[in-house]
Amino acid sequence: MLIFGTTALVLAAVGIYGVIAYASTQRLGEIATRLALGATPMEVFWLMMRRGQGLAAIGVLLGLVSAYAGGRTVASLVYGVHASDPIVLLSATVVSCDHVDRDSPFPARRASRTDPVLALRGE
Repeated sequence: MLIFGTTALVLAAVGIYGVIAYASTQRLGEIATRLALGATPMEVFWLMMRRGQGLAAIGVLLGLVSAYAGGRTVASLVYGVHASDPIVLLSATVVSCDHVDRDSPFPARRASRTDPVLALRGE
């Protein structure tokens, strides 16, 4: 179970990083335009960090609803399993938010260091 849990945690961390990096890459034109019009790299960095937090909030809400629904299904089939175990749901939420806090700065820093001229040219 420990190996399964660790594997799931690593996959979740890679997935969170991938989603945030993809969202950052998709907005490269917007970021370059902001930088060209005078936004500071720190403003762009915090813009991307807020974007990552927003994606995390949506993911946590959808995950909690799915976990509760899945827990109700499993609870009806397995003796001793409760649908809403607050310790499990809270710990999963905390771990997911912790991964977002640790994974978001890398794509945000890369986006804030974007050269607007090269990005707007499409290179």
